[in-house]
Amino acid sequence: MRIRKFQKNGFGLVEVVVGVSVALIVFFSVGQVSLLALKASEEKENRLRALNLAEEGIEAVRNLRDAGWSSNIANLNFGSKYYVATSSSGWILTSTNPGLIDGKFKRYVVVDSVSRDANDDITESGGTDDPGTKKVTSVVSWGGSSKKSSIYFEDGTTDINSTVFPSSAGWGDPAQSFTVGSNPITVLKVDLLLKKTDNPSDIYLQIRSSNPDGPVLGTSQTVSGANLPSSLGWVSFEFSSPVALAANTKYYLRLSSIPPSTYPAGALGLIYWGYLSSKSNIYPSGEAYIYVKSGSWYTLNNYDFSFRIFEETVPTKKVELTTYITNILND
Repeated sequence: MRIRKFQKNGFGLVEVVVGVSVALIVFFSVGQVSLLALKASEEKENRLRALNLAEEGIEAVRNLRDAGWSSNIANLNFGSKYYVATSSSGWILTSTNPGLIDGKFKRYVVVDSVSRDANDDITESGGTDDPGTKKVTSVVSWGGSSKKSSIYFEDGTTDINSTVFPSSAGWGDPAQSFTVGSNPITVLKVDLLLKKTDNPSDIYLQIRSSNPDGPVLGTSQTVSGANLPSSLGWVSFEFSSPVALAANTKYYLRLSSIPPSTYPAGALGLIYWGYLSSKSNIYPSGEAYIYVKSGSWYTLNNYDFSFRIFEETVPTKKVELTTYITNILND
């Protein structure tokens, strides 16, 4: 009788284990289905939003056509990308990227010349140019992200204060140069190896050309000094508009503060930028600058501050709408 009782209880335990296993399988299956349904719904919303933005791009070009063919359409570089933006007077087409729409979508339009054949039909090849008709393509893309560029220097390990930044005395900003390789790049984000020792001022990063105090090509979003790490860690500086950089060209990363560290105005510190001092292991195409301000700078020989650059990637999804516009007012 005891043996039978033991066997009966054992069989009940197996049933429980099997039942729990089946329940878990069902639970996870339902969870996976729900997750897929959520992703499908989100993707449907993204595509619908992209279509609306693409249609809005077409309408913007039509509005510009109605406002003046000669002043708004005929003077464009046909075949080039233009971003759709607004001004006090309404829609404009600009070569300057205004940044992502809703933090996700990139939109541009291309206005192309149109040719007609002997039957006055639009043709893709040959034919005669029709100056009063243009092809408009509106493209909206999303889903891409940034990837780390081949341009980086991550070996900085020293965190002593080599720059006294931000400087309440107005000594200036630290900077680091880098050189783009044989292919041009478009920068979305730059990481710097930083730490704070107290409650420093807010900071931002600029990409400059020619020299550390040269023309500003891009300015990052502001990073709160209070949120900086208290030990060396990577801090991201994101650019709302991608920064296009040419091949085989030197550029400069300049770290600045609010209020500016370039003149006595109450800037608070200290922030340390991780670096390495070595004649053999430093970034070969770069130079570190301890202070930069007002057309002057001081180079740290055989030093390099740590940085890594992230490039824009090709978006994974896009919608494209095409139409034709004509010079209806013959202006």
